[in-house]
Amino acid sequence: MYNPYGISDPEWSDKEKRWTARKMMKGVRYKAHSPIPGKKGAKQAKDRLLEKIENNGVVKSNWNFRKCWDLFLEDIIVRTGTSHAKQTSKLGSAYILPEIGNKIVGELSEQDFQNVINYAKPIGKLKKDGTRVFYQKELSKKTLQDIRGIIVAFCRFCKKSRIMEFIPEYLSIPRSAPKRGKKILQPHEFRELIDEKNDEEWYINAWRLMVCTGLRPGECYGLKKTDIMVVTTSKDTGLLIIKRSINETNEVTEGKNNNAKRKIPIKKTVLEIIRKQLKKIEHLETDWLFPDKIGGQPKPKALYDEWSRIKKEKGFEATPYGLRHTFISFLHGYITKEKLEPIVGHSKSMDTFNTYSQDVDGELEKIGETIDENLQRILNAA
Repeated sequence: MYNPYGISDPEWSDKEKRWTARKMMKGVRYKAHSPIPGKKGAKQAKDRLLEKIENNGVVKSNWNFRKCWDLFLEDIIVRTGTSHAKQTSKLGSAYILPEIGNKIVGELSEQDFQNVINYAKPIGKLKKDGTRVFYQKELSKKTLQDIRGIIVAFCRFCKKSRIMEFIPEYLSIPRSAPKRGKKILQPHEFRELIDEKNDEEWYINAWRLMVCTGLRPGECYGLKKTDIMVVTTSKDTGLLIIKRSINETNEVTEGKNNNAKRKIPIKKTVLEIIRKQLKKIEHLETDWLFPDKIGGQPKPKALYDEWSRIKKEKGFEATPYGLRHTFISFLHGYITKEKLEPIVGHSKSMDTFNTYSQDVDGELEKIGETIDENLQRILNAA
């Protein structure tokens, strides 16, 4: 056990019902406690004393939750960018901080974190007159899962920072939590989107590509022309390499998570969309596949606003993220979950890309054919 200061074993007090560890260092007496009975409490008292010595008397586990939360957000900004931190802060401010923000972080139990999930309720939308309007009575299962993910990430950060000593393992989502699906395009709306009468819309091919590949909006906007690999034009076979994303604050990142880097098999339908896009931007000096009208980096807000206009004009209900869910919905029952997950970035992807000649002869080629057959099935089902 790590014990460079020769700390003696803690002593248990039946009167105070706690362990106490003591050590005199350079004329300064250090002391730490733990109320947990048994060996676990003795170890905790010893660890707290060690922490106190190494931090000149400061015990991080005695810090207020809000202080640790601010440090956690700073860490997120450094590692993943401001967009992720903004979303984390939004959920934390609404549901986590009101419940445990004023508590001492070292005294929190797994049940404290479970209570955050159990009692989280919609906060509604603040109107200009100061009143709030509520659209749902309960938070969705997905929102509660997001809150749970933030809690676990926070605890991992605190453990690495020697602020907390555990990571909750058994946080559960209430069974009554409603599951709300994303609004998607219906088959006739997909055919409307693909119709060549819309070809003049500047970003039309980006939205088409999302429906036909399941890309997240930021992943689609982050595509460059060099991310397209066409093996044999006559066979209409290729690969789309996903390795970056553009978030809502226009930062170029490596994607949502470790699974985001992947490769997607593309066949006739998708290749035709890409060819149209390359033709559209051939007059621009740009590396981006979906640049703005002067060849610059695409801005998610601009694409969102354009989609909102198109959606309103055509009576669509799907959001940009709903286009991704449209793809998944179209393939339901035609491809197994295990084969689809690597395509949409939901399972562990390979660390390095193998040569494409190996992939097109194997399983990835077959998946690409299945996807294209189903897209053609929907497009031709007038």
